[in-house]
Amino acid sequence: MTLLLLLKITLILGSFIFFSLRKLPLFISLFLSTLFLGILFLSPGEILMGLFKGLTGVDTLSLIFLIWITVSFTKLIDIGGGIKGSSNILMKSVSNPVLLFPFFPSLIGLFPMPGGALVSAPMLERMAKGSGMSGSEQAAMNFWFRHVWESVWPLYPSIILSAGLLDTEFSTIISHQYFLAISAITGGFLFMILPAAKKLKAAAGNKEPFPVFKFMGHLWPIMVLIVGILFGKFTLPHLRNFSHFIMAGNVPHVFNQLIQFLYMAILILLISFVYIIQKKLSSKQVITSIKEGFAPKLIFLIPVIFTFKYYVEHTGITEAMERLSSLPYIPPEAIIFVIPLILGLLFGIAIAFISVGIPLLLPMLLQNGSVNWSYFALFFLGGYIGILFSPMHLCLLVSKEYFNGSLIKMYGKMILPGIFLLFAGILLNILIN
Repeated sequence: MTLLLLLKITLILGSFIFFSLRKLPLFISLFLSTLFLGILFLSPGEILMGLFKGLTGVDTLSLIFLIWITVSFTKLIDIGGGIKGSSNILMKSVSNPVLLFPFFPSLIGLFPMPGGALVSAPMLERMAKGSGMSGSEQAAMNFWFRHVWESVWPLYPSIILSAGLLDTEFSTIISHQYFLAISAITGGFLFMILPAAKKLKAAAGNKEPFPVFKFMGHLWPIMVLIVGILFGKFTLPHLRNFSHFIMAGNVPHVFNQLIQFLYMAILILLISFVYIIQKKLSSKQVITSIKEGFAPKLIFLIPVIFTFKYYVEHTGITEAMERLSSLPYIPPEAIIFVIPLILGLLFGIAIAFISVGIPLLLPMLLQNGSVNWSYFALFFLGGYIGILFSPMHLCLLVSKEYFNGSLIKMYGKMILPGIFLLFAGILLNILIN
């Protein structure tokens, strides 16, 4: 049975890698791998049922809508000048450039976008001028701090997808792996910022007083969103309990998940509406943000993920994975860490290790119907380190090209923060979860 399971997993991962190496979009690679899995191990009726549920399921449709408006939200703030305006204020006001190196890319990191590291690169280049820092140093800092929010910020599709696949709340995920973001920030500060501090201080100039309210005027949507998420953490459970009381406990399982998605969607839409009025954005600008928010490669991936999840559940892999996790000579922690690490290294995007890894490892991540948060944090840590060191990562490549850096030298600057992230993440996971 173990050999059959390993064969199935090898076929799934092997076909996924094979199609991806053909330079096909992620959703097409996963779709072809999913069909391959279905044809090998399922009946025609089950294949069609999986496709139907993947396309029409409430989980699928609600996630598509939420990801669409989330990406549109980030585009809207960019069009409204929020990113540029707040960045200009920082450039003029912060007295010590040491603070700017982590702040610029981490600020841009709040707005998930492909190749987003390219947005903060010109700011860092300007601040480092005359400091003696190499292009590889600047590129490594730009890339590292751009991704410190990857494990906690709910605008990232990987967090939205994780919540959907695990049937849990964004705030719950954040509360169980916030230490990964703290570890990434601390590692970057200790091993990147502090060694460069002397060089950067030499580039300091006369700065203006920091205009707090003007700065908040550009980034208030993000601040309100954070407050709204915290508010939802305390109010949504009461709303669910009230629903159960009114309906005498006969609340459909999917209703609980819909409450969360609807809350997040309404929150983002309300903030967007006020932002449009404040910035006096034209209808053309609003339509542009909505159009750009509909990212086909991301949107089309959602039904494929849920079809893949259905096939995995109906091919016997789920039960076999449960048995595999109980074998004494194969630590489940090793499997949970290594599979997302490999997927992250191969594809360089979080959504790849989330979309393939969670359905595959769900039997290990769940215990008695509840998420084992220690295992999930370990799972995310493996994938997180994988994407940070993947040569396929778009932000890594655009940072390298912009600063004319060396990939080897960039890895040299990132290795100590990476080791710190790994060990601090594991240690804090043991202590917290």
